[in-house]
Amino acid sequence: MDSSLSYPERHPLVITLRATALAAAIALLAACGGNDDDAAPAAPAEDQADAATLAALSSLTSDVDAQLRARGVATVNAPDTPPTDSPAGAPAHGWFPGVAQTNLVANRPEYNAQIVDPDLINPWGIAIRPAGFGGHFWFASAGSGKSIQYVGDVGGVPLFQDELKVIDTLGPSSGTAFNPGSNFVITQEHANGAITAPTKFFFANLSGTVTAWTERPRAGGGFDHPLDSVPVIDGTARHSSFIGVTVAPGAERLLVADFGAEAELRVYNGAFAEQAPMENPFRKAGAQPGGFEAFNVQTLGQSIFAMYGRHVPPGTSPLPAEGRLAEFDAQGRLVAKWAGRGLLNYPWGVAMAPQNYGLYSNCLLVGNFGDGTVVAFHPRYKVAIDYVRDDRGRRVVLDGLWGLQFGNGASLGEANHMYFAAGPNRETDGLVGKLEANPRTLPYIGGISLCH
Repeated sequence: MDSSLSYPERHPLVITLRATALAAAIALLAACGGNDDDAAPAAPAEDQADAATLAALSSLTSDVDAQLRARGVATVNAPDTPPTDSPAGAPAHGWFPGVAQTNLVANRPEYNAQIVDPDLINPWGIAIRPAGFGGHFWFASAGSGKSIQYVGDVGGVPLFQDELKVIDTLGPSSGTAFNPGSNFVITQEHANGAITAPTKFFFANLSGTVTAWTERPRAGGGFDHPLDSVPVIDGTARHSSFIGVTVAPGAERLLVADFGAEAELRVYNGAFAEQAPMENPFRKAGAQPGGFEAFNVQTLGQSIFAMYGRHVPPGTSPLPAEGRLAEFDAQGRLVAKWAGRGLLNYPWGVAMAPQNYGLYSNCLLVGNFGDGTVVAFHPRYKVAIDYVRDDRGRRVVLDGLWGLQFGNGASLGEANHMYFAAGPNRETDGLVGKLEANPRTLPYIGGISLCH
């Protein structure tokens, strides 16, 4: 792939966010005297929950806290005050019922991952097929312009690669999405003859294109797999930068987050014809510099979640460490604006935790690219509760965090392990890993969760 397509160092968003991160770090150290126990920023009124919701959450977390203490496990933060890096108490036996991190794949051995893969540079999106449909983990790698595929990490089978290792995405890929339906038909060249079939996987490229890939089953078993993707959407004329992609519920529309010059959450039908863009509930008077625009979009079940970040001119600094989250129904109608309580910072990844994910069971988990944290939201109240924390009660921080995805429990990861993709070291490296409920405390907490 042409190295000129490499994302790090050139894209305005990276340049701006780097400057912002440095400014924020200096300000934080000055305010705290070098102390690492930073508090969450104060939430603006439009990102705060109402008094009744905060009261309900306070009661819920107090109940959870009491149950955990009774079992000698831990405490949790009350939601009516900004969470900090230091929970109010400590687990009786020294462990907090948070999550444990395992690094699986990295581009360099310094990350102590199970596998070293030089092609994995700044992976963003993660896509898989549902249980029972086989397939691979697809990791869209912006730094190499490739999708990297793996299988396993489930039922005692380690993560590994089969013959479908790498696909050329024809650009610095950001989001990737599986298509479960029969729309979005494409034709790809193959040594065994051209393949015409519905798209299986999409790739959004920061350079302003969307590409697609499909496959063909062989009569005697196996599949014909093209080694590259084909362009299906071209937004280069309006200087688009496609930063996320998902297939809407029903598999009849493709949604693409365009964070370029004319930022929109774009919509395409099953024949790739552009439709009217989705509503932006945070846009007050048309697109304006510094306003919130769609930073990513993800289908979860029958809902569409859109994450928003400040859209500013290239080179602007400092950039507000803010974000927003909105939920839409399957038809693209606004359901709710979720209250982030000041915890969102350029959110990109999102995943719904299963009912056996420890303290965070049934929570909506949102990953922040801006500071590498993960925020747990209560799905009933649609409000942020706290940061996801590790086994000592500290905020989980994953440098350059992008995608989040739970495994399917069959061939692609354990169903209660949350897989992540990240571009650490100023997005010049790549890391894929997972966060699982702390095995030291899981036997003690039973069904206790912040999101009952």
